[in-house]
Amino acid sequence: DSKPKEKKDMLAYPNSQQFPATAPLHRVFVDSEREAIILPIYGHMVPFHVGTIKNVVKDNDYLRINFLHPGTQANLNQMNHVAVAQARNASFIRELSFCIPDQTALTNYVHQIKQLLKVVRQRKIMNDQLKSLKKQESLKLAKGTVPRLTQVFPRPNIVGKTSGILEAHRNGLRFFSTKKSKVPIDILYKNIRHAFFQPCDAKEMIVALHFHLYDDIMVGKKKTKDVQFCMEVAELSQSLTKASRYGDPDEFEEERREREMRKKSNTAFQRFAKQVESQVNNMFEFDIPYKKLGFYGVPFK
Repeated sequence: DSKPKEKKDMLAYPNSQQFPATAPLHRVFVDSEREAIILPIYGHMVPFHVGTIKNVVKDNDYLRINFLHPGTQANLNQMNHVAVAQARNASFIRELSFCIPDQTALTNYVHQIKQLLKVVRQRKIMNDQLKSLKKQESLKLAKGTVPRLTQVFPRPNIVGKTSGILEAHRNGLRFFSTKKSKVPIDILYKNIRHAFFQPCDAKEMIVALHFHLYDDIMVGKKKTKDVQFCMEVAELSQSLTKASRYGDPDEFEEERREREMRKKSNTAFQRFAKQVESQVNNMFEFDIPYKKLGFYGVPFK
């Protein structure tokens, strides 16, 4: 069932009647709505779906469009591409070049085609990730007051660095942003393999809850098995232009406020972790990492 759908996706126009009326004759035209480019070839306007294009290059006064083609066995990614795999017995165009002396128009064509390629490829990556996700049950929301953490931000980010609220419900956790993203992050308790609570000490700037999952979930546009919810308890950057003097009472007061903030944040996160543990029926416990046993490295790469 998937192959006919893929073929349909690679078809820009079912017939010539659906050609855009705004397409000029004998000129390159980029149709973003249909995800196609229309090229003048021997007096005819010939459409190509953007999925058949490998890349586009600006070479002096020439617009060079390289297409996907079978090529050699060495390039397996190109050989297995949908545009090539579905037309093994067809004749392929490897490259087309068009002389465009107008540098402004040439640059505009290159930019439009590259942007269209970027959109189509990102959508394909997103669809591939969604297909590989394991379907999970829906989150069951608890009624009344629930354990919650406010002003926390997730890692990976949803849309930029977005703060929001983390709540513990009947069968999982839900994070929802207070501003930008309307799509929440839901983590089921039975999908959590390991849970960590990292308190903020004198050398740390954030307090965090880290969850390592059994199955991947989507966080924004990224598929991941590791999700963190963090809170900044101190400024991650310090101004170098600010003058400091030994024994400055303002600095002592700032340090005192930071210590109180660390203590308050650690208490809030630890209380939340205990509340979650009390309702998961021993599915998992929150571990606290030992800094003395830690080391720097690049795992899973």
